[in-house]
Amino acid sequence: MKNEKLTKRRCPLIFHFSFFTFHFPDPRPQTLDPLNLLPKILLVCTLILLLACSACSRGPHYVFAVVGDLQQPGARPYRAATYEIARRLAAGDARLVVIVGDLIDGASPAQWDEFDRLVKPIRDAGKEIYAVIGNHDNASPETAAGFEARFPRRQVIHQPGLALVMLDSEAQSGDRDWSLGDEQTAWLRTKPWSTGATEAHPLLFFFVHRPPHRSKFFAELDPQQRFLPEKADLARLLVDSGADAVFSGHEHLYSRRKFDDVDFIISGGGGGDLLKGAYHYLLITVYPEARKWKLKKVNVEAGQTVYAQRPSGRE
Repeated sequence: MKNEKLTKRRCPLIFHFSFFTFHFPDPRPQTLDPLNLLPKILLVCTLILLLACSACSRGPHYVFAVVGDLQQPGARPYRAATYEIARRLAAGDARLVVIVGDLIDGASPAQWDEFDRLVKPIRDAGKEIYAVIGNHDNASPETAAGFEARFPRRQVIHQPGLALVMLDSEAQSGDRDWSLGDEQTAWLRTKPWSTGATEAHPLLFFFVHRPPHRSKFFAELDPQQRFLPEKADLARLLVDSGADAVFSGHEHLYSRRKFDDVDFIISGGGGGDLLKGAYHYLLITVYPEARKWKLKKVNVEAGQTVYAQRPSGRE
């Protein structure tokens, strides 16, 4: 019995934590072999190096928000979800907000007064708001004038490591078909976002209300392109211009598809009747020095399908 207790006391206690094994020292003399420790030392050094490289690749960053199709349901006020989105944007970290069209329903020019009340907390928080015109904003000369009193119909905004190009999808558009028009297309070909500087090429994001590439949902719903045609030529022009991403609204849902290694993103869940999914907005984090970005979709509340079979021409 005495020898048995002694044997137990001399055996080392072993604890396992992660990939390390810690041994409490045995009272008997031992010879330390550095070669046995080398693999563990190399593994620790590799992990430290990977963590350091990950931090360096991101570096300084900032956030901006994208939301689309806030429009009121007809002559009624904005939905509660739209006011909740505005509240979150005002309180959040996004330094600016881009609205990808249909800021109002278009039933009356007086709806612009309600829009001003909606976004007042965002402006009071010191955040810039930019927008592209949507078909509802352009429903009449009076509603179009309301948009133009608040935003240019096209413009270029420069942020650190990023150029944001706002385009007018209603320049030459009907209820269903649409075009940028010859004059705006010629302007686009001049690459007005180019500053001529010698530093690294910034990220390039385009914003246009009507999507050049439709969502899979809408493509299956409207295979004949009667209600929303594909604009492959415009998509090709944006890709050839160096686009890193193209943001649109118009379809009241969320979609992200890649064409020619460029993200075509639809975010139309700001308040209009939903095609599918949830009311939402997007947060885009930009890493200027690394020329990288990432997207986070933020749902506000569960949505419902409202166009079961046949979408109207005026989403």
